[in-house]
Amino acid sequence: MAAVSHDLLQPLNATQLFTSSISEHPLNESLISLVSSVTNSLNDLENLISTLVDISKLDAGVVKADKSIFKLSDLLDNLSNEYQQQSIVYDIKFRYVACTSFVNSDSVLLARILRNFLSNAFRYTDKGKVLLGCRRQGNNIRIEVWDNGSGIVADQLSEIFKEFKRLKSSHSAYTNGLGLGLAIVDKISKVLQHPINVVSTQGKGSLFSVTIP
Repeated sequence: MAAVSHDLLQPLNATQLFTSSISEHPLNESLISLVSSVTNSLNDLENLISTLVDISKLDAGVVKADKSIFKLSDLLDNLSNEYQQQSIVYDIKFRYVACTSFVNSDSVLLARILRNFLSNAFRYTDKGKVLLGCRRQGNNIRIEVWDNGSGIVADQLSEIFKEFKRLKSSHSAYTNGLGLGLAIVDKISKVLQHPINVVSTQGKGSLFSVTIP
């Protein structure tokens, strides 16, 4: 999959350019809507291919952690600003509690885990609340993402980190994903050797966390 990804993306990128060119011409309302739908579908396809490539690279063991010591707030502040904008669009009350600790991790891979946690929290929370914060545990820091969304039934908690497993999402937030986000989180956490955990109550919400030194 990783080997042919370049060949798969070439015609897709060309089609995206053609679609973009069409949208620059005068169009009636029905055609504008149609071109927009085609653009969204092409973007979804690009995301799917990229995600499948990520899965294959993680399975093949070619993704290696490049760990360093950095100030956690540098990463979390950026994520907070990013999702603060999303919260306005999707009517989510987003709260962030800053953390000034220094941690030892790969900031790029860790950000990937946290983006998946936050996106899922938005996806399964309908006009509710999402909280990003940290909790100290001895020599470790546990980064937590809380939501008061639909929650997950107990017998599905072990399933959500498997590939292509997904639950029904909020109507107002993100569109349904492909069920690969948490599978990638699980694989990245093993590369980083950072334990992940989820606690959830159906109808009340969920807590997703990752623990780092």
